[in-house]
Parts: sequence; C-alpha cells; structure tokens
Amino acid sequence: MKILLVEGKNDASVIKSLCEKSGIGGVHILSAEKGVIKSYYAKKEELGDEKINFAIYPAGNDDKLVKAIYPALQEDEAKNLQGKKVETEEVETLAFILDADTKKDKDNDININSRLQQIAYRFRTFPNYKNHFKKMNPDGLIIPKVEALPRIGLWLMPNNTKQGMLEDFLMEMVNFPDNEGACIKLAKECVTRAVNEECTSFRKPHLSKTVIHTYLSWQDEPGDALALSITRGNLNAKSPIAIKFLTWLRKVFEIED
Repeated sequence: MKILLVEGKNDASVIKSLCEKSGIGGVHILSAEKGVIKSYYAKKEELGDEKINFAIYPAGNDDKLVKAIYPALQEDEAKNLQGKKVETEEVETLAFILDADTKKDKDNDININSRLQQIAYRFRTFPNYKNHFKKMNPDGLIIPKVEALPRIGLWLMPNNTKQGMLEDFLMEMVNFPDNEGACIKLAKECVTRAVNEECTSFRKPHLSKTVIHTYLSWQDEPGDALALSITRGNLNAKSPIAIKFLTWLRKVFEIED
C-alpha cells in the first residue's frame, strides 16, 4: 500500500493530472470521508485488478493531514470493508505534501523548520524516523523503510526551500524559454494595480492564488481548473520545478520511468 497525503482536493487533482501528463499511471484519488486506510481498500475493491502505483488522500487541510499520519501507520485500521473481510496490506510507503504558507513576521527558514518540527512531533513514538526531520532536503525528503515501518516522503510546497503553497509551485510551471517569467510578472502587476484601485477583496496570504488564476484567465480556455490547465499545457509539465517534483515522486514511490 502506497499512500500520498495532501491538504485538499485541488492538490490531489493537480498531482494526478501532472502524473498523467508525464506518463505516470496507476494514480488514484481516495475519498476523504472514510479515513485513509478504509478509503484505500474501498478504492481497491472498486478498481478490481487495476494497478495502483499510489493513492492520493486529500485530508481537507494541513491540520487534518498531520493528524492523519499516525492512523495511516496503523495496519489494523480497516479489518473489514462493509462487513466483508479484506486481505490487508502493510503500508509500504507514506508520503505527504504540505504548504509552507507565509506567516506574519516569519522568514523562510523559520517556516520550513516549523513544518519539520510539526511532522517530527507526529513521529515522536518512532525514534528511527524523528531525527530525519531536523533539516529539509531541497530535493524533497525521503526516509528509507525501517523494519516493519514504511518508507516516508515529504515535499514542502512550493520547492522545499521557501515559503508558499500549491499556487506558487504552479507559477513556476509557467515556463516559456523565450520569455521566461515575463507572463507571471505581468499577472502580478495586474493584480497589484487591481489592489491599488480597490477592486479586490482577497486576503494577502492568497496573493499567489490570485496571480495564477489571473494568468490562466488569459489562456484558452479561460476559467479552466488548475488540473485541466496542466492537461491542456497552459502549465508546463516539463518545467524545472515539475521535473524536480516528479523525480521525488518517482523515487519515493519507486516508480520506474
């Protein structure tokens, strides 16, 4: 059983779309209503013999994601499914993706470290893991499997080194070799002007959400969902940030090219 915990449904659909665009199949999104393990077995029963490279569980927010870590390590969470006995699997790999959101009066390093401390606390009863969360790997954290415990993966949005969220990651996927960065710069200028003209009501932490959706509103088709923008190529799945992320994903879930 290989599980990827993410904060929300947007994260799940974006990652699935990015995988499909890049030729990684067998990626399925779980229901957030039943809990991690029970949702996995429900999806497995639904799919039958179809392969699951890994399953994505959208927890709902960052707090719920962190709280889901410990139950996901418990193999006996789902001994049966709707009254039926199921053949249980061990959790082979457990990876998670968290935003490193901008916090007031916090710099990048403090924010990255606070996320690591938050995760380390959840692994406090697993001393073989805990020490691995002292420093973030800029290429994404991977902790090898320890005895009966799973391999662990961690990616902090947008790129493991600076503050931000999914939308900051996506802004780095706006990658034009002949005009790199110019389109996002223009989108930021438009948003800034709209703020100055008092045409907006979004909260400051959502600036990157506003900028990426401004850029995408200029594309064909305007109003596409984030995941569909990857499918259509308006967000570049071959951009450096996407390649770096997919490399981490393939390594942590042991997916062959």
